[in-house]
Amino acid sequence: MRQHREQGMRLPIHMPAGVGELADHYNGFICDVWGVLHDGVAAYPGAARCLGELRRRGKPVALLSNAPRAAQRVADRLGELGIARELYKAIVTSGDAAVGALRRGSDPWHAGLGEACFYLGPERDLAVLRDSGRRGVALEAADFILCTGLFDEARETPDSYGELFRRALARKLKFVCANPDRVVNRGPALVYCAGALADRYQDLGGEVRRHGKPDAAVFRLAAAALGLSAGARLLVVGDGLNTDLAGAAAAGFDALWVLDGIHAQELAADGRPVDAERVAAFLAKAQRRAVAAVERFAW
Repeated sequence: MRQHREQGMRLPIHMPAGVGELADHYNGFICDVWGVLHDGVAAYPGAARCLGELRRRGKPVALLSNAPRAAQRVADRLGELGIARELYKAIVTSGDAAVGALRRGSDPWHAGLGEACFYLGPERDLAVLRDSGRRGVALEAADFILCTGLFDEARETPDSYGELFRRALARKLKFVCANPDRVVNRGPALVYCAGALADRYQDLGGEVRRHGKPDAAVFRLAAAALGLSAGARLLVVGDGLNTDLAGAAAAGFDALWVLDGIHAQELAADGRPVDAERVAAFLAKAQRRAVAAVERFAW
């Protein structure tokens, strides 16, 4: 199967019945979590079985998530949803990537941020602030902003942060985003994520660094976690055009697009069937590539 099959001519894309039809072409898999394994409320039917089938065939899976929290917390949540730890080899998260960059001061930008941080996000993800080794302070005393999401994703939108961002920009505060996702499914609804706030802050003139997909570096971390030899054929499985598919291309990996995820409503907006030709046209318009597309992550 040729790497990065071109979809620009809008030829119908390969749409296998399940992941099983592709498994023998690859040595390992890098799999998104939210939108592929679960919708934030429940695991998708067939997801755990699909991971199990890959494991039985000696195809290791690394989970790559834009979750603004530690890998262990993601594993705990997956266990609650019925996706057992033995079904995958490793988890790489954007939260861990952000914490690592802050603790290491991995480049002059991060090294120069300072110690006092304004935390922007829900209480459930405060561990990112604690693990970073920074002090949480009020905006007026902060050296920079660390964002894991909205304070209240059920009630707020990026528009809710205009005044806060104006105050931050007046102080030229830099903005660290621990989850580049703009929106995510929570059951049947879409809710805003930290990436939407990062976009808004940047549009207003703020300086932003994002940790997680689509940065090729986190895909390489996930690939290394598989423990395979150099030259192994890897397939990235994801539902996000601008995170999973964009990052796979940046890292040089093939991608399998999962349709029943974040873009499901867009694909079915006019009520027409979501067939191979329509999917290929959607990819071409978005300037993204995939070797195949499946309705959901199932064997």
